[in-house]
Amino acid sequence: MTQGTDKTKGIEADVGEKQVAIKMDATIEYGKSAETIFKEVSSRVQKALREMTGLNLVKFEMHINDVKTKEELQQDNK
Repeated sequence: MTQGTDKTKGIEADVGEKQVAIKMDATIEYGKSAETIFKEVSSRVQKALREMTGLNLVKFEMHINDVKTKEELQQDNK
């Protein structure tokens, strides 16, 4: 991620009184399992939402917009 990049870009939330639906874009590392990453991210988002807001995650979509090598991801995060 380059300096000044909005870290929330690519995240959409549809918030109700007790529930929330999240859509997000993601770049994953080449060779990693998209299914495993999805399950881990979904679980962490659900837990964080519940702890911070009391809202229940009812729908979670993660769209893979790019696949990069570990080196490319490290370069992007400088």
